[in-house]
Amino acid sequence: MIKGLTNFGHAVKSIDQAAPVYTSLLGMPLAKRFSSAPEGVNNAVFPAPPNFAEMLEPAGPSGVLGRFLERRGEGIYHIVFMVDDVEKEVRSLRQKGVEVSDAPPLEHGLQRRAWVHPRSTMGVLIELLDVDPLKQWGLQDAPKPGVVARISHVHHIVKDLDKAVALYERVWGLRPNQRHDYPEEGFSNAIIPIGSNYIGILSPTNARNPLTAFLAKHGDGLRSVCFMVDDMDKAIADLRAKGVEPLVQEPSHHTPFKAAWLSPRHTHGLVVELFPTKAAGPYMAGR
Repeated sequence: MIKGLTNFGHAVKSIDQAAPVYTSLLGMPLAKRFSSAPEGVNNAVFPAPPNFAEMLEPAGPSGVLGRFLERRGEGIYHIVFMVDDVEKEVRSLRQKGVEVSDAPPLEHGLQRRAWVHPRSTMGVLIELLDVDPLKQWGLQDAPKPGVVARISHVHHIVKDLDKAVALYERVWGLRPNQRHDYPEEGFSNAIIPIGSNYIGILSPTNARNPLTAFLAKHGDGLRSVCFMVDDMDKAIADLRAKGVEPLVQEPSHHTPFKAAWLSPRHTHGLVVELFPTKAAGPYMAGR
């Protein structure tokens, strides 16, 4: 059973060069670095309890992550689901025809891991854990970030929204708490709760919507991540003071509060959305 969304992975060419996206721009501390030698990956952890952002860089010239960067460039790479029992979940997924592979253990108690292949999930690479990494690393009480309060959700872009909703229910037993159609903006969406976080599934309904170009270039898959901020106006002012001009989205019929977007040119390929905590929390919960 899925218990929650622990983190997302941000693929970069160099952690040293890209870390200021979190430490300077978003005010999230770099709390831990480690390596997964069998997978050829170096990792950096930026807590926003109860979740965290994870930067991943290739440890060498070959490997899956390096090929991803060559093909897609820097950006969101994967998401991590917390489950009750990895081995039990793997057996259940394989019985459903889902492609799953074992993953080598990580340090500090993260012994049981598995990867769910994007071929089975409409383009999303998913890692499975049954131990909370922040608690295992003693980072569950890490200082709160500066600009952001916590991670809210990630965006899964698909060509067929009905197919994606059916897949989440069949594979994970997850259902949307709301669905919307926005013909004026040219997209439809479904919001799927996962613990205190969400997956936002979005599908374009006309060729003018920017999601159409994403799908034409990459196919179904992850595109962006949303952070909650306690004070949207202050967050925008802080970003401007750091030389970054966010795209401010005024309240509308589909997002009834001020939001903001950060261009991937400022974030090493990561498309970032900002939502206000007090207004967006009830909205995402369907209230």
